[in-house]
Amino acid sequence: MGDTELIKRLQETGLNRLESAVYLLLCRQSPLTGYRIAQHLGEASANIYKALDHLVAEGAVMVEDTPGTRYFTAIAPKEYLERQKKAFTENCRALEKQMSDVSAQTFNERVYRLETIDQVMERAEDMIANAEEMIVVDVFPRLLERIAPFLTAAAKRGVAVTVNGYNDLPLPGCAVVRKNAADMVLSLFTQDWLSIVVDADKYLLAVVDKEGRRVEHAVWSNSPYLSYVLFSGMAAEIMLGEASRILREQGLAAEIQKTNEKLAGLLTPEPPGYQKIIGKRPRNGETATPPARKKKKK
Repeated sequence: MGDTELIKRLQETGLNRLESAVYLLLCRQSPLTGYRIAQHLGEASANIYKALDHLVAEGAVMVEDTPGTRYFTAIAPKEYLERQKKAFTENCRALEKQMSDVSAQTFNERVYRLETIDQVMERAEDMIANAEEMIVVDVFPRLLERIAPFLTAAAKRGVAVTVNGYNDLPLPGCAVVRKNAADMVLSLFTQDWLSIVVDADKYLLAVVDKEGRRVEHAVWSNSPYLSYVLFSGMAAEIMLGEASRILREQGLAAEIQKTNEKLAGLLTPEPPGYQKIIGKRPRNGETATPPARKKKKK
């Protein structure tokens, strides 16, 4: 790891760029005077002494006063980082306790966009961990592996967990349904999808690249209305899929055909939105949307 990356990481502990550079130099060469540090870094002495004062106050650097000269020595990185870790943990605990009374007012009932894979996974884990009664999940295999331990933990504490999955990953305590045409769906989509609804009260929808590093699209909402609508749709899809499977296994194909004919409007194989998602384009001679109907002459 180069100095640029080390300095960037040190800045995340609360130091600024110059303070990080001074500390890194002193870790390699101690003791040094402020004048020598300024020469090494090519910075004005006034700026160096300001940085040193802050490092001493933070406990990252020790100062030795000798007649006419001050020498500076860095404390061991392990000691400094352990101290920062302890301070951060204590601060988080204090904030968690002090802000518990206002946490209920943190979010209004809205739809929020998530920008990073870390945000998506942290939100998913938090939703699952705080579920009270039910969790419904429709998730591609790679993302299912990441949240599987949290789903099984929720099931263990009595939450009804239903997974509409695309493989046979074992999930003890969860009701797992293999999605109809799972293999075809996985072959069509170039990203991984994740849909979670918790208690019909909150939902998370995310589309992530296959490497699991970049979010293509992700939203989270605590709107009970939107969450209940999504929950109803996911529950209906899962139940219909299971019912169709049972009918096929019992040789009742004719009954399935009758149902398909009755609900033809819900079974359009490739509606416009679906075609946009998978990137389909109209073939030569076709239009993206049906032509407008001609008005009948009176």
